[in-house]
Amino acid sequence: MKGNRIKIISRPIGNWDPFQVSSRCIICWKPVKDDDPLMECPHCHSKAHQQHMLRWLAKKNYCPYCNKKW
Repeated sequence: MKGNRIKIISRPIGNWDPFQVSSRCIICWKPVKDDDPLMECPHCHSKAHQQHMLRWLAKKNYCPYCNKKW
């Protein structure tokens, strides 16, 4: 039986910087605007829309990005 073959091409598509500040909410991944109310994790400093983070923290007491206790 002859199967389909997939050719995997490995090449860099960009650089990832873990210290680069994201301009997206870590919960909804939508871009944040300058006038959006935000909350920041005290550990990893990732940011989320305030309403999203308050809803998250009401159910879970840790950062959705780094998983450290809030």
